[in-house]
Amino acid sequence: MNKSFIWIKFSHLAFLLIASNSIADESTNLEYLSLNSCIIQGLKSNPEMDLERINVEISENELLKEKGTLSWELETISKWEDRDKPQNTREFIAVGGISFPGNSARIFSDKNFIAKEGLKKKFKSGTIFELSSTFNRLENTLNQTSESSLYSPEYESFTGVTLIQPLLKGGINSTTAKINIANNQVKENQYLVEIKAINLIGEVSSSYTDIILIDEIIKLKEESILLAETLVKENKKLSKASKRNEIDTTTAELAVFNRKGDLFNSQAIKTNYLNKLFGLLDLPPASQNEKKFKPLENFFSVEEISSRKKITEIALKKRIDILYYNNLIKSSELNLIRAKDQSLPSLNLSGSYGAYGISDKGIDSYSESFKRQGMEWSVGLNFKMLLNKKARESEIRVAQNQLAKVKIEKEKAMKLITLQIDSTYDQLKRLKQKIKTSDTAVKLATQRLNQEQKLVSEGKGNIYKLVEQQELMTRTKIKAVEAQAMLNKSIISLWISSGEIFEKLDVDKNLIQ
Repeated sequence: MNKSFIWIKFSHLAFLLIASNSIADESTNLEYLSLNSCIIQGLKSNPEMDLERINVEISENELLKEKGTLSWELETISKWEDRDKPQNTREFIAVGGISFPGNSARIFSDKNFIAKEGLKKKFKSGTIFELSSTFNRLENTLNQTSESSLYSPEYESFTGVTLIQPLLKGGINSTTAKINIANNQVKENQYLVEIKAINLIGEVSSSYTDIILIDEIIKLKEESILLAETLVKENKKLSKASKRNEIDTTTAELAVFNRKGDLFNSQAIKTNYLNKLFGLLDLPPASQNEKKFKPLENFFSVEEISSRKKITEIALKKRIDILYYNNLIKSSELNLIRAKDQSLPSLNLSGSYGAYGISDKGIDSYSESFKRQGMEWSVGLNFKMLLNKKARESEIRVAQNQLAKVKIEKEKAMKLITLQIDSTYDQLKRLKQKIKTSDTAVKLATQRLNQEQKLVSEGKGNIYKLVEQQELMTRTKIKAVEAQAMLNKSIISLWISSGEIFEKLDVDKNLIQ
């Protein structure tokens, strides 16, 4: 793979995993960790990543729920009835005026068992198909006493099919739209996981860069302290030989303590940087770690950068946020289709066909129904419409506005990407120039320090000026290192802006799932 940027390695070691594949130096108690190992740890353990993954799982279950509306559905209903109802005169005469001794209230008794079983399915066309059967066991005052009664108790059944077909709304467009919207929601949440991962990679890389930077600064300040301590020793020797006064020694000692104070500040800053990184990796605080963290790698170096135009073209094709908005637009368009469907009047064609059976035994009632003992068929229309036109079309207007908003958000994102790349690209070029300038400044500061050191050695110089030149050289070197760190972060920003961060850092996308 041709890369515009090369990651400089300190060794031929493979990328290390944080807990299991670290390299420990027993003498210094250091733990060397690569940037890639830190990124892997963050993607696996960061709580924010876990939250995004949960959102994906939720949307996947929502999709299953929507698909479930097109699955077969089993319904079973059973009920036992025990009813004693006082009859009025008309009811009493209707059952033959039967009154038992002591039954002055003329009670009509019912002891019934009612059951229904059915299979129902909805198809993408909106058609609802139901195959059902009802079974009733009827025992009451009438079939117990009436000469016209065939059986007591009576067992009756009905088996048939029912079809309902929407003619105006609720058809295939509406049915599939809900499922497709749910499917798009899964993709959108997966894109959000990737966006969160990209942001996390950027934060981890930035924190890792800060630690490299502060380590370099600490090293330079320690070297500066050694210079001042060497100067103190030399001046004490010369002071004993009465070749130099105590003021020079005091000046050198003051430089030592001032520089140690600066070193303590830098060490405190390093602790903050470490804890920021460990927070992203879900690790305990730096003070609780038995081993000291040591970055395995150095800053990036730039060999070649593609043109601004090419990077922008790549970004507009590969950026996850653009893919996310494209998916949102699809969902909004589907939602508009569904809203238009819902605004239509409801006109359903329904039909049913079945057979009745009655017998003195339960199973025989079904046998009689299959012999077409009694038949039923029906056909009908059901029409329903909301008369308030504004209310009826309000959902359409809401869906149209949501679609317009998403399209505007996508345009904003595309403009922002172009601006980000332009700013980062320009900053990158200026930082390259700044690094060249800083390198020249370091050479001059070193040369000037050597000149002052030579003057002091010859007895012509001034200790105060020598100390000043030492500090100037340290500050110049620190600025050069800071410029390298800024360039490092700019490269990361450019990779993120162009949507190439995974490829450039060799991070497996499967880690974010």
